[in-house]
Amino acid sequence: MVENKLLKKISTKYQNLLEKYEDKVEELSIEDIKRLIGEVRLFWYRQQTCVTYLLSNIEKDDNVAYLAGAMRLDIVNDGHFDFALVGNYRVINDPIVRFTSFYFRTESEINFDYLNKYLKDCIKDLLLLFKKYQDDFYILPMEPINTLDLKQYYSILSDAAENMVLALFDNNYSSVDAIMEECCSYEDVDRRLMPEMRDRLVYDSLEDSRLPLRDKCLQYLANNKKILSIIDGLSEPQIFFMITNQYCMQALGIGNLMKTYNVYPFIRNDITFQFFSLLFYSNIMSDLSSEEYLKVYIPYVLQKAIDFSVFEYHNMNEKIGGGKMLNYLIKDFEKENTEFPMPNEIVKKAKEYINQLA
Repeated sequence: MVENKLLKKISTKYQNLLEKYEDKVEELSIEDIKRLIGEVRLFWYRQQTCVTYLLSNIEKDDNVAYLAGAMRLDIVNDGHFDFALVGNYRVINDPIVRFTSFYFRTESEINFDYLNKYLKDCIKDLLLLFKKYQDDFYILPMEPINTLDLKQYYSILSDAAENMVLALFDNNYSSVDAIMEECCSYEDVDRRLMPEMRDRLVYDSLEDSRLPLRDKCLQYLANNKKILSIIDGLSEPQIFFMITNQYCMQALGIGNLMKTYNVYPFIRNDITFQFFSLLFYSNIMSDLSSEEYLKVYIPYVLQKAIDFSVFEYHNMNEKIGGGKMLNYLIKDFEKENTEFPMPNEIVKKAKEYINQLA
């Protein structure tokens, strides 16, 4: 059961902390940002017992959703309309905490100009959330606060991601090193991928699904030039692994939070969802049920196909949001014995549902 009073109490305290920076967000220097991050981490460290209690007491029937694969809600661009589709409670994994590791890297590894701007946008997004939608969305750190715990957490994810990469291949490789020894090029890797997984591997756009692996990787590198210095000296199979592994780690992290805390991820990014779907279709997460998958798949399809910002927010939230339309669609497909509906079927039923409310 979600302890609503405790959740609101923590939220108010966090709002008070961030509002101290409201008038000077744009002027924050790197050192100011590091101090802010330190203050935020200390706040959550002191709230750690309460946060652990809140998260560990969530039950499936509480219908809690969390924003996955994105740092911020993005209220300015109407991201709150889409997220409102799901969950009686909606949680955002605190983006400021998640930025911590980036600010302790070197300039050769990180584009600090881009990072600073993005973090400032996240802070402004949180402040806007607290002012206008504090009863609809909540901020909590969903990953370990303690640095040593966080390192151990990512180490476990890294090992699991390596196994996920291995599961993409026809051969039963014992390790990624075995693949590296056997392959010298993107083409060598491509030939050894399972046919049903090959089209699901995309790194930049869903339109790339039928491209050869070489083109997929080169397209990713062309649009992510900030990592070019990191891959200097790596072989093509090593570059493939680096790109694929990061998305596998993200997908496994999403699945882990989903199962550990009985929460449903809301995913709006195409590549993030594609790798999450690999968890299901490759049977890497054997305990991920069809119904659980649909609760992620259907909202992902809807937010891509329908502009919910054309509705008045509170009216939309009351009549369509909170999982009302989602639960209706799932039950309707169950009646028709449609286990995995096509996107056009989902959109058609959703529009019929919305028109009935007009």
